[in-house]
Amino acid sequence: MNTSSKKVLIVEDHPLNLKLFRDILRAKGYETIEDRSGADAEFLAEHHQPDLIILDVLLPFKSGHEIARAIRNKPQTSRIPMIAVTALAISETQQQMLDAGCYCCLIKPFSMDKFLGAVQSALLTPQNDLPQAC
Repeated sequence: MNTSSKKVLIVEDHPLNLKLFRDILRAKGYETIEDRSGADAEFLAEHHQPDLIILDVLLPFKSGHEIARAIRNKPQTSRIPMIAVTALAISETQQQMLDAGCYCCLIKPFSMDKFLGAVQSALLTPQNDLPQAC
């Protein structure tokens, strides 16, 4: 897969996690766009039309599942795959994100290989083929 033309929107409020995701993705050739609070996620998704969104569940502005639902409900952004990331190992939280339209939900901490595998898989899987786990 040619990653040099792929854009990923990272919505993450924790500075170290944001840096880690950005560094991993850029090292693999992806372009990144960032939102550190969730306040601009919907606008950035609509304006930049990223190929993928990495979306934290717990954000200061809106919850990840609210953002995911809003993105999924707009025609301009409804087909963008999203990967939820969370430190909450609660099955209800994971299910909320899947129900909101996320491709999968990764539980922190996770390996770089698992993260990149989920990214590549989400980019290659048709939107109507949503698995339940990364």
